Amino acid sequence: MVGDVAKATGGSIISSLGGSKYDDLNRIIARLRQSYLLRYQPTNVPSGGWHQIEVRILRPGRYDIRARRGYWGG
Repeated sequence: MVGDVAKATGGSIISSLGGSKYDDLNRIIARLRQSYLLRYQPTNVPSGGWHQIEVRILRPGRYDIRARRGYWGG
């Protein structure tokens, strides 16, 4: 269930591989250093209801997109 919530919100679960908490933290920091954070402010959309988000990369190559599926406006 926790994994479902993380996936639905664009997140992930990082489980320990038997190392120390410092090893886990270093893996998280390494992942953040290899990431981009995109931010946007939608315009001309209704204030209420579900708004789907679609992230696409047009450049060829292998990319791992982690994004939430949408948000509730209000």
